[in-house]
Amino acid sequence: MSPTGRSDALAPWHQVGLAGLLPLALGYQRDPLLGFMRVRERYGPTAVFARPLNGRRFVRPIVVTTDPPLLRRLLLDPRFRNSSLTLSGPRESAHRRLRRSIFRMHGEEHRRNRRLITPAMQKKNVEGLHDSMAAVIDEVLDHFRCGETRDLAADMKDIARQIAAASLFGLSDLQESARMGHQVEDWLGDSFKLLPRALPYDLPRSPFRKMLGKAEELERVGLALVQRKRDENYRGSDLLTHLVRRHDQVGDLSESELLGHLHILFLAAHETTSHALSWTLLLLAQHPEIFERVCQEVRSQISDDRPHPSDLAKLPLLDHSIDEALRLFPIVPFGARIASEDVEIEGHQLPRKTRVLIPFATLHHDPDYFPEPRRFHPDRWSGWEPTPYTYLPFSAGLHMCIGVPFAKQSMLLALSMLLRRFSLQLPEGLRVDRFTTITMSPRPGIPARLLPPESMPHSVSIRGTARDLVDFPS
Repeated sequence: MSPTGRSDALAPWHQVGLAGLLPLALGYQRDPLLGFMRVRERYGPTAVFARPLNGRRFVRPIVVTTDPPLLRRLLLDPRFRNSSLTLSGPRESAHRRLRRSIFRMHGEEHRRNRRLITPAMQKKNVEGLHDSMAAVIDEVLDHFRCGETRDLAADMKDIARQIAAASLFGLSDLQESARMGHQVEDWLGDSFKLLPRALPYDLPRSPFRKMLGKAEELERVGLALVQRKRDENYRGSDLLTHLVRRHDQVGDLSESELLGHLHILFLAAHETTSHALSWTLLLLAQHPEIFERVCQEVRSQISDDRPHPSDLAKLPLLDHSIDEALRLFPIVPFGARIASEDVEIEGHQLPRKTRVLIPFATLHHDPDYFPEPRRFHPDRWSGWEPTPYTYLPFSAGLHMCIGVPFAKQSMLLALSMLLRRFSLQLPEGLRVDRFTTITMSPRPGIPARLLPPESMPHSVSIRGTARDLVDFPS
């Protein structure tokens, strides 16, 4: 039996057939999160949708699953490869080269590159970045003033972007890191726009060609950064310096691999962290009793505006609030795997190229694992830890995110430093929608008025699609 009380046997597979494919596709287009939740309600933990193969037989399925025993097998099986949701590009294009990151690698190539990157992301080394992270947060918070209204989502993006730029690439210029962040987001965002996806052809003046041009410019920016590290004689402890030194002196990392890691890790580091910070602040500000307890914890354990590295371990309620925010609003709300060969799982035949869709948000809202799943309840994490296959904010298995210590330290630092200086009040009637591409972000933003730290917020009525995943008090 699993720690949650469920058997490790697979849940039954519901064979939906071709008829269910159109509702699945339409639901995904309208709202993928709610679409997947309806699949779970109607068909159970694992549903199999058939689709045509070679225009004749209906044998290659799409599998949608939130069954933890099946997830454990899928995520640990190298035959199921990470399936990218971004557009591919022409061979030898900058776009294709930049997509060649650790997230798209498999087998020995993935293991080799993971070994190269992981040491810089381990807890011991991330703790060495504490002071530089705190300095970045200080620089942003120094512009905050009591009484003003700020967009917390935009501010958290600034903080996360600059932390990523300083820690991963050794960049200290706020404008340079912001410019690079916008370029990466703009390039990757084109993969989720209707016209490039509908017409993925390199034609004059086409949106697809414009996307390819953005990749070429990003590659030039990356190559200039790489050359700067060489000109500085590999000084610095950032990840890029480590990778450039490895490429030049050891030779077990290609330039294409280096550039792919450079841009995707930057996006992953700041995009996921900024959204997690934003959702956590929204939930705390909307739950005054929990907000007050978190603030008391922060202010009783941290005696200075800039916490000591050992202080972060003294903030369990804040840590649990982040965990709970990532449960309710997983930053990557769904993932995908694709079978690289024919696979059999306990009598179920999955042909090569079978796509497996994993709706993490649906799993996180399963009442069998999380009682009162729509409730923001950080205390549920006190003295309890779910298995990696019932709670997947950072995925699990072979492709589990290597940046968990980096993300957690960044979030604890940013939130503790902010809440030590200010309280927050959301405006009445605030609208917050979920905007989903690879990640799930709050739109159009989270405006909040900054209050003196001794003031406590009150809950307000909130509108928008964020309400689909959580019961907000009003």
